[in-house]
Amino acid sequence: MKSVLTSIRPKWCGLIASGKKTIEARKTYPKLPTPFKCYIYCTKDPKLSFWRSKTYAYADDRSHNMYDIRGNGKVIGEFVCDKVDTLFNDSGNLENYMHDILPEILKNTAMCLHEFGAYVGNRGKGKNIYGWHISDVKIYDKPRELSKFGVEDKPAIKACKHRFRAGQPEYVARNGGWLQGGWGCMKTGEPEWCENCLTKPLTRPPKSWCYVEDDKTEERK
Repeated sequence: MKSVLTSIRPKWCGLIASGKKTIEARKTYPKLPTPFKCYIYCTKDPKLSFWRSKTYAYADDRSHNMYDIRGNGKVIGEFVCDKVDTLFNDSGNLENYMHDILPEILKNTAMCLHEFGAYVGNRGKGKNIYGWHISDVKIYDKPRELSKFGVEDKPAIKACKHRFRAGQPEYVARNGGWLQGGWGCMKTGEPEWCENCLTKPLTRPPKSWCYVEDDKTEERK
């Protein structure tokens, strides 16, 4: 099942874990129907660390005892994104936005005005800021490694013996609805859409987010 893995700084990880941050602001969003699962990769930070123990999960800049688990550089949890909406665009009444809409956005994203303004920056026409609504947060007792998650193996997909170029005349005639120039798959013996099913372990975190296949080891437990 395709999900999303998103890179989030320790500060925001702590606020998500506490329930104070219920919307994640992003400049793009996945082309997936809601609800979809988002895995939380806690980024590395020279000052702040995200800590997990049996009784708490939060970020701070202090050292901890040997029983607390540091989550930086690992997948520390997951949430369900049940809605994506637009937090900012360049249309509408600016005064109304600042007084009536923005305060609620700042509350739900747990951002101050300066942080939100810096993230928006000089967005050009049509460049929106989107809000991923956070629900059903689950912080793992033990963080997971990136390698537990799979991403598309593009060279393997390209070389797959079952893959064919859809939209050839015989397929258009026999299977109306093929998108000309798209890719099909004959793995089952019948022409189907290519689902890019060949994956490889994730080795580097995304700058923002990426599509991943679910952690299969957890599903088998």
